Amino acid sequence: MQMACRDRNRIAAQSDLLGAAVLEISNVIALSGDHQRFGDHAQSKNVYDLDSLSLIMAIRAIRDEGRLLSGQGLPEDGRPRLFIGAAFNPFADPEGYRVLMAAKKEEAGADFLQSQCVYDM
Repeated sequence: MQMACRDRNRIAAQSDLLGAAVLEISNVIALSGDHQRFGDHAQSKNVYDLDSLSLIMAIRAIRDEGRLLSGQGLPEDGRPRLFIGAAFNPFADPEGYRVLMAAKKEEAGADFLQSQCVYDM
């Protein structure tokens, strides 16, 4: 399941995660999301309540600590089993920053990094 920070605030993101767990969806990738002006709904408003690092940390807290961002706990048997992913583009400028961000995403709780298969035609 892809979760873009552009599209949801923290309440919606946590709700979607818990709903995914009920449906036994366990793989989730946290993305910042492209700006809406690049899509077919250019007039829509973005959200960006959380950035991708904050979203990864929130997902990890739900999974590992059974805690929502509000501090409210989940029942022990209500903790979703999630495999957390993050995006990585090693060739985006500035390159050194991208490597640093990948390391920060891993520290935040990402279990895997996903990159695009083609960067430049």
